[in-house]
Amino acid sequence: VGRQFHWHNRDYDSFEDFLSAPTSRKRKMIRKERRQVADQGISVRLLSGDDIKPHHWDAFYQFYVDTYDRKWGYPYLTRNFFEAAQDRMGDQIVLVIAEMDGLPVAGALNLRGADALYGRNWGCLGDYRFLHFEACYYKAIEFAIDNRLKTVEAGTQGTHKIQRGYEPVQTF
Repeated sequence: VGRQFHWHNRDYDSFEDFLSAPTSRKRKMIRKERRQVADQGISVRLLSGDDIKPHHWDAFYQFYVDTYDRKWGYPYLTRNFFEAAQDRMGDQIVLVIAEMDGLPVAGALNLRGADALYGRNWGCLGDYRFLHFEACYYKAIEFAIDNRLKTVEAGTQGTHKIQRGYEPVQTF
């Protein structure tokens, strides 16, 4: 038995509509975190299907390898895996790319199902305040709202996700 954290789309029309649900304190915190990412000069984009180019995979692979080097050991997926996945899965891949001064600094890989977005990998080449939350949680929520997905499954670890609109879910 484990625990994951999921965000549930309650028929929100926009991210701002979603922000009407949390408490005032949480709403203020989320807005502040998003603003601080932008104030660092970081832009964050969502890419899917043919919008994902080889240079995006080059950057994401660098983030992926760096994360494994620092935390978990051996990065078991190859650079070619990501492009092959795109060739086979097309619009089911949702790649978040964060850039500063036109250069990629972080990314998050998500997989889109019929009713859910599944967060899978994250990587970053520096220490940017709140960028992980923006790339992995807030952009995923935006995508789910825009595409009428019911759930974002952000995976395991981190009760900090609760402060950002995610709810704990028991898994078996």
